[in-house]
Order: sequence, then structure tokens, then C-alpha cells
Amino acid sequence: MDALNPENPLERIVYRKQVANATQSRAEFVKIKNTPVQVDHEKTKVDNPNPDCCFKTLRYSVTESSGSVSVTIQKHSSQPMSVRVKTTDGTAIAPGDYETFSEMVELKEPETVIKIKVIDDAIWEPDKEFTVQLLDAEDNQLPGDDTECVVVILDEDRPGNIGFKERFISVRRKDLVAFINLERMDGSDGEISCKINTTTGSNVGGNKEAIENSDFIKID
Repeated sequence: MDALNPENPLERIVYRKQVANATQSRAEFVKIKNTPVQVDHEKTKVDNPNPDCCFKTLRYSVTESSGSVSVTIQKHSSQPMSVRVKTTDGTAIAPGDYETFSEMVELKEPETVIKIKVIDDAIWEPDKEFTVQLLDAEDNQLPGDDTECVVVILDEDRPGNIGFKERFISVRRKDLVAFINLERMDGSDGEISCKINTTTGSNVGGNKEAIENSDFIKID
């Protein structure tokens, strides 16, 4: 198995997380477009658990193309109870990145699963996250360190590479404007941008070096 291209989708997510952590960045190392995957991270022990209900795990990771994330709520008592489940924006903003969820949910079984829609688009962007909370009927968060969880949306789109279509371009002074074509290679089909600037170049092919403001207007 190629270390940079793990065969299993779950391994690819874990690998990308490990590399990003090792380099202290969120750089896109492994692309997993159109691979619906959700990871329920192992729940760590909390100092102040809620005695009645909580999230099964406090962190979920889901690929954008999954379409939704499944969040599990655990009930500790034998009696039915109701809680409000509500999402809150973080770096992920509704409705562009996910659909807001705010509903009273009846907990009848030891575990209840709710689904929150995740928006899949063709635009490259960093991985984003939002939170989900358990609230009472008055919209107050339930006590305990396990009544809030984080959902990380893993973006699978690549920005691609942008370059000049031609290395050398000839233009007549009387044309007034030089048209320079850019090419986008690979990557998603969403909108991206790049910065372009001009500088005085070296003499090429015996041609006179162009002088800023005299021969061209600087772009910066």
C-alpha cells in the first residue's frame, strides 16, 4: 500500500489528521473526494458527566460528500425524557456548510441517533466545524462536560493548480493591452482566485527590457 494513498477511506482520514497534527497545519495532504465517511472519535473521560443523558462521543469527523452526520445521544435512566438538540455555528456556518438543527427529541431508548445535513459543494475551503448541544425546554445547556460535541466537516475538494498558458507573449505597443491566459489544472470546478503581479523582467531574445510606468502599468 502506498503510504500517501491508503486503501481504506478511514485510514485516509486518520492519515491526513496525523500528518496535519505532525506539521501543525491543516494542509490538504490526501484527497478523498466522493468518499462518504464518518468517524466517531473515541470518547475521553470527562470530569463532570451528566447523570441523565449525554453524547456518545464528543467529536465527530465527516466528509463533505457524506451528506449528513449521525450524532448519538445516550440516556442513562430507564424513564423516557425529552431534550432539545441544537446546533451552533463555529467555523462552519449554516446554511452554507450545514443545515441548522433545533428540535425537541424524545429519548425512549438507551441510544437515540439524529442526523444533521452537511452541504456538499465544489468549492475548496479548509475543514470546518460546528457544535451540537443538549438543552432543556428553556434553551439552557444541560449541565455536564458531555452535553456538547463538535462536528468537523472534512473538505474533499482541491483548489487545483493555476499557471500561465504561455510562457512568452508578444504584444505590440499600439495594442495598449496585453491579454494573458491562465490555465487551471486538476482540482474542483468551484470558484477559486489567485494573486497576479508584474515586475520588470530580464532581457529576453535581444528585446529591450520593459520599464515600469514607461512601458507597462504595474499590477499588484
